[in-house]
Amino acid sequence: MRIPRRLILCCFSLSFAAPLGAGCKGGAGQEGFGGGSDPSTSDLPNEVSVVATGGFTFPPGVWLNHYGDVEDQHATAMAVNDDGEIALTGTAKGTIDLGNIPWPGGTKDTDVFVAKISREGQAQWSRRYGDSCDQHSGAVAHAPAGSVLVAGDFCGKMSFGATSVETKAGEVDAFVAMIDTLGEDIYSRSFGGAGAQIVRAAAVDPDGDAIIVGSFDTAFDDGSGASAVPSTGMDDVFAIKLDPKGKLLWSLTLGGSESDVASSVAVGAKGTVVLGGSFAGTVDFGGGPLVATAGHRSGFVVELDPTGKHVWSQALAADDDAVVTGIAVRPAGTIAATGYFRGTIDLGMGPQASSGDDDVFLTTMAADGTPAWSTTFGAKGSQRATAVTFGSFGDVAISGTTDTILDIALGNVGLATPAAGMNPYLTYAVKFNSAGTPAGAWTIDSATELESVGIGFDKSMATYLAGSFESPISFQSPYVSPEGGWDVFVVRNN
Repeated sequence: MRIPRRLILCCFSLSFAAPLGAGCKGGAGQEGFGGGSDPSTSDLPNEVSVVATGGFTFPPGVWLNHYGDVEDQHATAMAVNDDGEIALTGTAKGTIDLGNIPWPGGTKDTDVFVAKISREGQAQWSRRYGDSCDQHSGAVAHAPAGSVLVAGDFCGKMSFGATSVETKAGEVDAFVAMIDTLGEDIYSRSFGGAGAQIVRAAAVDPDGDAIIVGSFDTAFDDGSGASAVPSTGMDDVFAIKLDPKGKLLWSLTLGGSESDVASSVAVGAKGTVVLGGSFAGTVDFGGGPLVATAGHRSGFVVELDPTGKHVWSQALAADDDAVVTGIAVRPAGTIAATGYFRGTIDLGMGPQASSGDDDVFLTTMAADGTPAWSTTFGAKGSQRATAVTFGSFGDVAISGTTDTILDIALGNVGLATPAAGMNPYLTYAVKFNSAGTPAGAWTIDSATELESVGIGFDKSMATYLAGSFESPISFQSPYVSPEGGWDVFVVRNN
């Protein structure tokens, strides 16, 4: 079923009505984003309304945290579990206070930070890892028993407490660490080889096994003692699976003669692994050649069984560029893929044309890859999706960024009206029900570019959004300002 591009059933916005300090709690909203909940009540125990300067009262259960100092801090990934606990990671220069204790650092190179935050917005624990070289986190995921997986890439040495990793043969190696409920490391390990290994995404299955995916440009060494695997093109895909103690279960590399990048991964209830990304030229993931649009990049979705064997794969191609940036899987096996494209794309429901430079697409499919429904939206300028998530009842939400005021072509209702003097740089969240009908949207806007890195539902269908900003953010007035450079934000909207 193809969803009409100009539909939205309700549209609401997140607005901020008072300055909020780093790590402070607050926020506002006009209506809940999930499941028909009453926006005048909160599902958070002992939650009270917050009264801001000017007498504005923030609705219970809605809050904004932001973190940073005069240097740059960027969120790179966020994950939300059913209980509304947030796993947040990113990079930091200078000092970052994630709500419990400040973590000082230098100003020359970047370190990795990780935090676990309660549904009320309070830090449960936070950590900072790094040395005098650059470290970068690319993925975070919740694991069973309250643990958190973080993965990324680094040079130099990283100590996680009882365990540490160090760069081997290459310029940049990949790392992965499992952190327990107290913020202490369970295990850490690295994966090297000549050149660079860049982590793009990670997921943890119900058994606690971790899947980490990324790209490499020269050779990939999974640490098993086997010979490093050379790349077949400019960039190839790697995937590794670790057991709950960090032991390697399997690894694989995929790629053709040009650049192939896996940017997202999700796991199903039976341990299936679904990858999403983009490729150029021709690539065979195990099911036969896939051919990208000549001279452009095309998206891909690949499903593997729990042992890493190919199940099916397909290309998502436009007559220009198309890139898959987010993948989500329901326990029943339904898959959602989101990303952006230019030109005209056919997601199995007929051709859909972009409105500007980049437009957003969202497609869902059955466990065997058969299309279910799809939609696209956009306006003049560039709109990109960065993440997708499923809710408890099959609802789908996506997040992303745009440099243009969006009516999202969603029924002539604008997602935001910028305040005086503000340019229309937006971070957005849009929700669709299980049939693909648009069911709500909200935005944060700024005078300059925003970054959006993750979206999630909890079991009450409250929505969480994370990203980074370098100028004041709001809906009507610039009330929340960064401390100097780029800062990190996390928002809960019920």
